[in-house]
Amino acid sequence: EEDKKFFTILKQYYISKNMDIALAENVESQLTTGDTALLQYFNKRGELDWKTYSWKDGYCLLPHYDEYDELILFGIYYSDIDGDSPSEFLDVWDDTLKYRYNKDGYGFKLIDSPQPHGFKEIPIAYKRWDVAWNKVQKPIEDFELHTSLWAESVRYYGDPLLFLKG
Repeated sequence: EEDKKFFTILKQYYISKNMDIALAENVESQLTTGDTALLQYFNKRGELDWKTYSWKDGYCLLPHYDEYDELILFGIYYSDIDGDSPSEFLDVWDDTLKYRYNKDGYGFKLIDSPQPHGFKEIPIAYKRWDVAWNKVQKPIEDFELHTSLWAESVRYYGDPLLFLKG
């Protein structure tokens, strides 16, 4: 009974938050950069919301697994403007809490007290896989190499032709 209720809530959330957009953003991110993360969170009004993180948007995604390949921590490293100067941050999620660190001259320092994120597990779906052009990368590199070698050969051995008509 509880599963049916949760499934109904999940379907309503999927429609109301336009999760097709989240899916499209994550697929595009994974195919272009090789990895993507989808964060589920509660906004300031207490409503469930989502955000996509990707390397192309300036985020470094840092999953941490245990010896059984279970995700135990997830970090997102990024730069942001803090006041007038840029700062580097590291947000870390575990099963119950979110931690925020700020990078200073000596490493990372916890800047806020850990906040509960409201989920029973890490609220991030993470995917790392090959980029879309991975299967054709080797032929592309070979073509570029041979084009470069051919151009160098023509430059070194080729004689310019002088054609006079008169």
